[in-house]
Amino acid sequence: MSRILFAWELGANLGHIRPLVSIANALRQNGHEIVFVLQDIRGCGEFLRQHEFAYFQTPTLPGRLLPGMSPEQVSYPEILLLHGFGNEKELASVLQAWRNLYSVLKPEVMVFDYAPTALLAARDLGIPRVAFSTGFTSPPRVTPLPCFRPWEYVPSERLLAAEARVLDAVNGACETLAISTLSALHEMFGVEEDILATLSELDHYPGRQGAEYWGPIHEATEGEVPIWPEGTGKRIFVYLRPKSPAFKPLVSILAGTELRILWFAPGLATQTMESLQTKNMCFSSKPFAMTQVADSAEAAVLHGGHGTVATLLLGGVPMLLLPANAEQLLVARNVSTLGAGLIAAPRVVGDFLPLVTQLVQSKVLSERAKAVAKKYQGFDPVKQIQIVVARIEQLML
Repeated sequence: MSRILFAWELGANLGHIRPLVSIANALRQNGHEIVFVLQDIRGCGEFLRQHEFAYFQTPTLPGRLLPGMSPEQVSYPEILLLHGFGNEKELASVLQAWRNLYSVLKPEVMVFDYAPTALLAARDLGIPRVAFSTGFTSPPRVTPLPCFRPWEYVPSERLLAAEARVLDAVNGACETLAISTLSALHEMFGVEEDILATLSELDHYPGRQGAEYWGPIHEATEGEVPIWPEGTGKRIFVYLRPKSPAFKPLVSILAGTELRILWFAPGLATQTMESLQTKNMCFSSKPFAMTQVADSAEAAVLHGGHGTVATLLLGGVPMLLLPANAEQLLVARNVSTLGAGLIAAPRVVGDFLPLVTQLVQSKVLSERAKAVAKKYQGFDPVKQIQIVVARIEQLML
């Protein structure tokens, strides 16, 4: 039996942790001991307790904008600057805290998802490292690391300046702790296995060179069984949080249709949920079994989180995407490029009705989504879990 550590630092909610837990469950069934170290214990601690996994809080620095920084980051180095990579003394302290954890926990393999500090701290330790991502958090190994806002003009000087600033802090911290320094920032992503758990069509960095795509990973039965409202209207799956500016307008629009709506609304209060239920709309604050949703939905409306989009796309479901951040917009643009979805800003209230109408009536959107599903007809996200597990176990030999 081996101890395997899963580290996740940045991001929030269940999108990151669910696929990691799927892999961890399979590893535990094979007799391995699992421990998680994550930042978002408030949002995910209950989920890990349900699965009976031990977990610890990440060593971390509070995110803050440095002088002269834009509030909107355009590259991975700018995200790093926001999370402690601009000060070598502070960074060294967090790196040491991670190395102390590794010394106490003694993992034999480490899996990292959006955990840049944890990954850097594992440098030179001789413990096999696995990077797990859907693309965004594992950028191409180039200098400078690319801009992830291709719809904006970003001068190369900005990318290079941010990267140089991070590299200086990283190397200063590494020298303090006697860790080998980097000649280029992308070297911090050097691992024994890089698992891109996505489809090439959904990669946040299109045109990535030399990539191996493992495909999206999730459990087929994890979540509530979808029970659609009765009727003859088309089945539309909606995944929007109550805090979204699109939430109330979309509720009003869909309530006036014959469409059958199954709505996942995390954080929606029970009393509010009961007041919103109608004959054609069913709300839930608990996640659904998404493979079953993808098998039965005829269209979907959501922000554009990778995991949900990938599952729906593999099911041939066309989508209306309302991205709330740059990462979701990158996914939405990829779906739009495939011709399998529409994009709108969450605040564009007046355009929702014609967009929903186009979504449910367009044969082109439906055909394009089904074409992607046909291309990956033999792909099984659940089987991919065993393939990933086999690779992790191979690294222990």
